[in-house]
Amino acid sequence: MRKVESAWVFFWAVGGLAFALVACETPCSRSPLESYLHQAFDSIEFYSIHATYPFDSVRQAALAQLTDSTTQADLHSMLKNAVIGIDRHSFLLRPHEQNQLEQGHPDFVPDPYPFVGKIIENNIAYVEIRGFSGIDSVSADNYVDSLQSLLHHLHNRFPKGWIIDLRDNTGGNPYAMLAGLGPLIGEGIKAYSVDYSGKRSDYFYMKRTHVADPYEHIELADSAYSFDDQRLISVLIGPETASAGEVLVLAFKDNDEVCTIGEPTYGVTTGLTPCYLSDSACIYITSSVDYDRHGNAYGGKIQPDIFTSDPIQLFRQASIHILANSCFFGDPNVGDF
Repeated sequence: MRKVESAWVFFWAVGGLAFALVACETPCSRSPLESYLHQAFDSIEFYSIHATYPFDSVRQAALAQLTDSTTQADLHSMLKNAVIGIDRHSFLLRPHEQNQLEQGHPDFVPDPYPFVGKIIENNIAYVEIRGFSGIDSVSADNYVDSLQSLLHHLHNRFPKGWIIDLRDNTGGNPYAMLAGLGPLIGEGIKAYSVDYSGKRSDYFYMKRTHVADPYEHIELADSAYSFDDQRLISVLIGPETASAGEVLVLAFKDNDEVCTIGEPTYGVTTGLTPCYLSDSACIYITSSVDYDRHGNAYGGKIQPDIFTSDPIQLFRQASIHILANSCFFGDPNVGDF
């Protein structure tokens, strides 16, 4: 099993972009290299959820490495190592990498449609959804439209239930994935995050405050709709389900129709704030903790409802959840399993 590389597992930040803070007491006494490091560490310390982390000692250690021959690339390496040392979700993108991410470069979006779906045995709809890191509007819009079209096509086959496979979902853009899965996720706040300042941000596909109010829906979806008929859902998870992939797990979890099956997730149920530095490098700082719809805080691994590492048992348990309970959700045509 391949290891999830934390530097490329990320959760697009809640609340937009942040620009690096500069709190320089004596700017004239600092070299450009020193100012750059102070700028970076000021931002890291400001946005981080790790209030007790020894930021000052890490900052001083980085400053002590500066010499007359230190290059900008050296600074990026210093900061990359420092950020990774804080936690395994934070990371740094160099200027050309950040530009590639924003442009939807194949290095970051190798597959614009990383999902497949089909009807499997016992008329169950199976959908595998891998990570998706596209943040440019064209990539994200195309992703949402295509995933919703796939779900609609499968829904028209009248499946007895759904298996949503998130075992290889290493993260990316949670909003695009939530919007794409919206017809299954349905109405209401499904999870939320709380940042370093105590601010709450909700995860939802569509919601309304009062019954008489119009629906508010995620902007990536042209319009919002959900499937009217209730069907059981089995969500497959594992150690490579990470970051934004874990947000999807929380969006499904603790729903009466849903059962999570597999192994514990990777364990970065946290959100990131991207902070641009003066050369357009960007530090993604772990700035919030994810909560489920019932107010339970995470920050680490999500445990499955049913644990199994056996692929055969995984699908057997997923089918049992759907077929053994379908009669309780209005499906008279329950097959054997």
